[in-house]
Amino acid sequence: MRRIAQVLRAGTMSLYWHIAGKEQLIDLMRDMLMAEIAVPEPSGDWQADLRAIAVSLREMLSRHRWLMDFTGGRPPFGPTTLLFMESSLATLDALHLDWETKLRVLESVTTYVQGAVLREAQEARVHEAEREIETRGHGDLTQAMKSWRARLNDTGLFPRFVQFLDAGIDPDAAETVDARFEFGLDCLLDGIARRFGSRTGDRD
Repeated sequence: MRRIAQVLRAGTMSLYWHIAGKEQLIDLMRDMLMAEIAVPEPSGDWQADLRAIAVSLREMLSRHRWLMDFTGGRPPFGPTTLLFMESSLATLDALHLDWETKLRVLESVTTYVQGAVLREAQEARVHEAEREIETRGHGDLTQAMKSWRARLNDTGLFPRFVQFLDAGIDPDAAETVDARFEFGLDCLLDGIARRFGSRTGDRD
């Protein structure tokens, strides 16, 4: 609170005329950022609508990764968050689900997105560390990987993993991050559709 007061060039105690403390301030910030998530008008194609919400949520979280420190906790339920919930629930009307199931569907999608963004943030830190190692000349990562592969192969315990290494697939490649996100989202939405109905919600 003192640091915020310094930035605003105000007295620390004067902030408490407007907010109760740090927790309320964070709730207000979280609620405000929910306005950055684009929720489409219900089109009748709930999968397309949920996909749009998931993509927009990912973009918002990627811009404000500090929010990841507060995922899994109680949502702020401010006006912007409530509007997001209202609009998101409306996209599932075509599925004719009970309220608890609707909530579980939305929870599954948002949890997937949060997990994906967390992984992407971790991957970015790893890539940065690798670039720093190579820049400073502290080691040849390619040669180190070849030596590691040879040691694994010599044990005879990891034939499938060695084949995976030989395929030259980088599971954390920056250029495939969007495709990996889309793949997981496709699997999730297809699973929901298989369990609860068709794309257009013909199940009563």
